[in-house]
Amino acid sequence: MPPIEIFQLMIGPIFQTIVQQTNLYAQQKNVNINTSIEEIKAFIRILIFMGYHSLPSIRLYWSNDPNFFCERVAKIMPVKRFLKILRLIHLNDNSQMPSRNSLDFDKLYKIRPMITHLKDIYQSVYRPSRYLAVDESMVAYKGRSTMKQYMPMKPIKRGFKIWALADSYSGFLLNLDIYTGKKSNGIPEYGLGENVVLYLTKKSKNLFYCVFFDNFFTSIPLIFKLLCDGIFACGTFRVNKKYYPKHLMKNDGKYTSGDIEYAQSEDIGIMRWKDRGSKPVTLVSNMHNSSDTSTVLRKNGKGERIQVKCPTGISEYNKYMGGVDKFDQYMSPYSISQKSRKWWITLFYYMVDNAIVNSYILYKESCNKNKKKYITHLEFRSRLTDELIGNFSCRKKNTSSPHEQRYKKKQKLSIAHDFTGVDHMPKFIDKYRRCKMCSTKAKEKRSNMICSTCDITLCKQCFVPYNKPT
Repeated sequence: MPPIEIFQLMIGPIFQTIVQQTNLYAQQKNVNINTSIEEIKAFIRILIFMGYHSLPSIRLYWSNDPNFFCERVAKIMPVKRFLKILRLIHLNDNSQMPSRNSLDFDKLYKIRPMITHLKDIYQSVYRPSRYLAVDESMVAYKGRSTMKQYMPMKPIKRGFKIWALADSYSGFLLNLDIYTGKKSNGIPEYGLGENVVLYLTKKSKNLFYCVFFDNFFTSIPLIFKLLCDGIFACGTFRVNKKYYPKHLMKNDGKYTSGDIEYAQSEDIGIMRWKDRGSKPVTLVSNMHNSSDTSTVLRKNGKGERIQVKCPTGISEYNKYMGGVDKFDQYMSPYSISQKSRKWWITLFYYMVDNAIVNSYILYKESCNKNKKKYITHLEFRSRLTDELIGNFSCRKKNTSSPHEQRYKKKQKLSIAHDFTGVDHMPKFIDKYRRCKMCSTKAKEKRSNMICSTCDITLCKQCFVPYNKPT
């Protein structure tokens, strides 16, 4: 499938919503915009282009400085039109937003239609592998918002926290939830991390997927609950949590490199393993026999790679836990995100980005299935920009470049000022011709200015003497 068809499958219906709500919001603000689906596609195409052709500021793409000016963008729409759409773009009707005191109040109301649509489409168009991963992701934002989080241990320290469920093999984003703060509608007997896993996997019940997550989410009651729901689960575990069998396990300081300990209670097993130069790793699983072992490669003191015994659950956890990280790796190099004071615009950029990444993964999977060679992620985005824009341009038809247009405009203004008091007015043509008065065989003088009345070519110096009344 061509990139545009896959992307339209993901986000196509949202274009109509954006057009309706943007025009409605502009009407409410008494501003004339009258945008269309083709123009919104062109707007998204420019954002995608800016993602892989980055400049420090949006206005620089239309700059007079040739070191920054980008004709590819400037010929599609003027900078004023682009910024006007960016200022007025909307996804939901503000007049229908529930009040903060209402039970229906939604902090994500402004972007909810896009979130709901994409979550539904992701789970309907893609059949994941057996192995899934739950993890958190961050979207950078430094403005004001009650939803903004501070995560000092993350590469992105301030922004919105995204809970994500992704395919461990491909990195395809299957489900997501934007953290808006503490909720009272979660399952009371579980904490925040456990409720996140239950929410993200609620459509996977009784399908016996294998879900991996880290110690923020893991608890023994959660592992048991997932098994009852027909979901295999495995996660690292904090030894200070409830139900950890301290009486069966050694203290951390008594482990030496390569030591393995385990405990099993019916279908739930706990296993511990001391890797080289680190604290023991503790894992809880409802799909592994805790006594099973496999081998992993490690370097010895001589730099040689040797096989070391390791619990099977831990080796599989290391292999399949990185699904969300794979998704983030696809998105981060070419993110369309731009600086904005509006919190929801930042999340809008994120949703468009994850639709593009999922489109590329779907494209890549279809090529592998049909044994065809696939293009890179950057080439995919490049083709997508070409196909989104087509032949659209909201500029007036003009064969000259924007630089030439600016020059001609300045030239006309200066000439109109210089030719005051002259009956005949100058007119500009595309071709340069010989000046009727001063051009000779010895010294040729050419001009693209003609007298609109006399229809003869004259240079600027000759125009006034030729047409000035006597």
